[in-house]
Amino acid sequence: MNAPSQPANRMRFPFAWIFVLMMSPVLAQSPQQSPNVTTEIASQFPKSIAPWVDAAIKKWDQDIRKLEAKAIQEADSPDNILMVGSSSIRLWEESGNIGRDMAPFRVTARGYGGAKYTDLAVFAERLIRPEAYRALVLFVGNDVAGSSDDRSVEQVSDALRHIIRVAQEARPESPILIIEVTATPSRYAARDALIALNAMLRRTAIEMPHVYFLPTWEHFLSPAGKPRETLFRADRLHLNEAGYQLWSHLIRDRLTAVLRLESETTPKK
Repeated sequence: MNAPSQPANRMRFPFAWIFVLMMSPVLAQSPQQSPNVTTEIASQFPKSIAPWVDAAIKKWDQDIRKLEAKAIQEADSPDNILMVGSSSIRLWEESGNIGRDMAPFRVTARGYGGAKYTDLAVFAERLIRPEAYRALVLFVGNDVAGSSDDRSVEQVSDALRHIIRVAQEARPESPILIIEVTATPSRYAARDALIALNAMLRRTAIEMPHVYFLPTWEHFLSPAGKPRETLFRADRLHLNEAGYQLWSHLIRDRLTAVLRLESETTPKK
């Protein structure tokens, strides 16, 4: 893959910094300092996203700021695969194995632990729009966990479609790959809700142009139909090295097929 040109690098920094500078005065305040902060921030989002803005910023803003700072420090490449999502992305990068496992693709990872689609939608402008990338890969696994804080399929659908719109406005030529939520031992009791969620993810990919779906659920099940414990860490939620090797094999194969299909269907200039 070719190294990024200097013009591509120069273009990236203004977009990242302009959005940060516009948002920083508002994000730096707290609801205690101004009763209108939540309303002011939420007004910048579609109505379906607005209810999640306040809680997302309170919980994750510092993590997102760290990812923004990291993005500015890193060399930008339009040939990279941008992987955005929850702790499965973050832990993979922290292990140091993501580059090896995803080769020959080069990866830009933007993951934070505990991410839901409903808060990633709040941060899509900050995490996705400034980046240059060949394809965007989304994996978020926390909207349904079998708890009272679970999101509905409709809420996740609204959030996901907002994320896709942000990405496609920024880079309409770059395909998007949505990874199915994994069948994990710790959350398998919520399998019916997770299956419904994954059906929506698949349906969204079918309905929206240049969006694709990667089914993974069945690959993590044993012949008895239970999650394969040997693919997960002791917490029975996050992948171990064997789990990541299987996951990366599935992602690489699907990405290769998606990029080939996109190249065949994109009109030549």
